[in-house]
Amino acid sequence: MRTLVDQTSVESDAYKQSVTTMLSDEKFVSKEKSPIARFLKAGGKLPIVLLTCNRAELLKQTLASLFSVRGVSKKNVLVIQDGNLPSVAQVVRDHGISLIQNTESIVMRGEQQPDGAERIAKHYKFSLTAAFERHPDAPAIIIIEDDLLFAPDFYEYFEAVSPVLNADPSLFVISAWNDNGFKGKVSDPFALVRTEFFPGLGWLLPRDLYKNELENKWPRAHWDHWLRSFEIHRQREVVHPQVPRSYHNGIKGTFMDLATHNRYFRDIDYNTDSSITWKKHQNTREEDIFIGAMSSVYEVRIEQLMSKCTHVNTFSDLITKQGGILCVWVSCNPEPPAYSPPDFEPIAKFFGLWHEVRRGGHRGLHEFYWEDSYILLINVFDVVVSNTNILMPTYKLQKPPSVPILTPNVFDKRLITELKRKKMGLVGTPSSSVGKNCDEVCAEENKVCRKDLLPLLNTCQALNEVFPCRDCSESRGLEQPAYVDPTAEAKHSPGRCLVNSSPEYANQVSCSATHPATKRLCACA
Repeated sequence: MRTLVDQTSVESDAYKQSVTTMLSDEKFVSKEKSPIARFLKAGGKLPIVLLTCNRAELLKQTLASLFSVRGVSKKNVLVIQDGNLPSVAQVVRDHGISLIQNTESIVMRGEQQPDGAERIAKHYKFSLTAAFERHPDAPAIIIIEDDLLFAPDFYEYFEAVSPVLNADPSLFVISAWNDNGFKGKVSDPFALVRTEFFPGLGWLLPRDLYKNELENKWPRAHWDHWLRSFEIHRQREVVHPQVPRSYHNGIKGTFMDLATHNRYFRDIDYNTDSSITWKKHQNTREEDIFIGAMSSVYEVRIEQLMSKCTHVNTFSDLITKQGGILCVWVSCNPEPPAYSPPDFEPIAKFFGLWHEVRRGGHRGLHEFYWEDSYILLINVFDVVVSNTNILMPTYKLQKPPSVPILTPNVFDKRLITELKRKKMGLVGTPSSSVGKNCDEVCAEENKVCRKDLLPLLNTCQALNEVFPCRDCSESRGLEQPAYVDPTAEAKHSPGRCLVNSSPEYANQVSCSATHPATKRLCACA
């Protein structure tokens, strides 16, 4: 398994020295001095508070997953229901766990609000207050909802990492979720990440933060956006794992539908390996597990990454310089003008990230695996906090003067396909007549069709090299890329070249597909 440790060589002298210096600092709060660590060492169990409303079947799945997590027992789980729908309450009672119902008047709680945001915010405050009252000795609680699934080490993760909140005042809360934890983007099961953007979806809230800062100011609506505001977090960050420990399982909710779920949640790569345990992390002493997330150490690691990276000067560098750490410098406004498409959207689409530049970012930096490289995507846009003179920090000063800032419009997936094809020296073999499949075309050359290479020929440039294309457009035929032969009595677009634009093309591509009006472009080897 490739890991962030392998990519960055964090065991360098500079990294070790930063850890040694921090541990020797009189202000450092060790595990022995941490209230959360002392609570756990004394045998305390962090309470898990599960918020639910009216999805009984989804709740069953969530509870089944929760009770498969190591360290979780029924006695430290509290379910708080919005309303008193009998089917939901029965699921809770069938599992023999504690239940509190919030039956405050729905009109008083904003049921008349069209988006439900006010009702949700008020139920959240009711639940958090009730949970801390039910568990007066707990220094923190873990908050989940009824549409999540959990990694086997979900609970161990919070136990291992939560003391960092007492050790580093620049931190806010801890989450089990990574907004950009998509398959292929993450790898190291023990890497910790910092972000200014609260992700939620399984998170730990310290008692003193809630009681001293949040409870009396809790908002009327959109509580999660409120937590993300500068007024509330005051530049304190959230720690989360590179590889998520929770998975969003619901496709229907107040702010959720199937399309949204498929775009941002379906492909999250949460840990399902039961052999991974934070209690026996082979590369780190138990007391040091959370240290990598502390600001002084975290910044040294990023400094090392930037000192080792290859800077991307042109779009083609993303392909020609594959294989190591790549620094990609961009400038995207996190608060684009109203009704304007976000600057970050084409970049996010290209790399497969959330379209919001702040989501998952740390000082404008996103780290992730892509193709054969580890990417540092660094946004240097200057943002001044509204109604203040505070300039949000970025890594702008770390950019070498000679390295350009890439504009969003250069990030085009089609160009990547073409660059890969040219790097391989791949030229397609055209069919001599309509209606032939690529198995037949390649057999004529005493070769075989390479199905795996066909997607690299799915570009207008590749078609133009061998066919007299009148123009080139997107289509959906399984025999594409192909040329519509003018002599074949084609009903549509004679002389036009066609590339397949289906999102599922890579899975559907076929050597055997044909069409009576087109000539195929084949990958023969």
